[in-house]
Amino acid sequence: MSIQYFYTKNENNSYNYTEMIYTNTLPFSPKTAFAYFSIVGAEQLCVFYATMIWISCDVLFANVTIYAAIHFRILRNELENIFNEEHIAQSDNVIRLKIVILVKRHLELFSLCDAIEDIFSPILMMSLLLCAATMCICMYQIEKMLSMGAYVELMMNAMHLFVLFLMTLMFCGFATLLSDQFLVFVFGLRKQNILYMQHS
Repeated sequence: MSIQYFYTKNENNSYNYTEMIYTNTLPFSPKTAFAYFSIVGAEQLCVFYATMIWISCDVLFANVTIYAAIHFRILRNELENIFNEEHIAQSDNVIRLKIVILVKRHLELFSLCDAIEDIFSPILMMSLLLCAATMCICMYQIEKMLSMGAYVELMMNAMHLFVLFLMTLMFCGFATLLSDQFLVFVFGLRKQNILYMQHS
């Protein structure tokens, strides 16, 4: 109705209750404001639930990758602290026990990374493919609306394109964060291996 008001605000006419959220056709035509707002409210609930399902998957991916990245950083710090000067006086059995505990935690984190890859790889692939296709359509629509001079629709498509770009950056950013923390842990492990060889 706001779009109808925007286009016909200078005209003297009544609302015809034809503007819907979806472009589907109804088997009946809403003749009262209550019927119209009930249908639009149901359509908005569908959009809200679809958005919440989409966002919950994205937020779950972000949380799991941050959780794993933080634990890789903690694991690396604990690994580096095994061979500090104050710990060198400890016996080899104590150091080996600490290394065994760190190896078990590393294997648990590695299995978590495998689970993240198994669960989210198909989801992310489909999300990024749909995102790329939608970005192409948005750019085409922006070019079309710019040539027609329809600046309201142009801004809506530009905002949609910006949100899709941020979504792509979010997926890539969190995946890169986890990969970087894993590589930092591997480099720390190599460094500590050299220190352990020098200590032995």
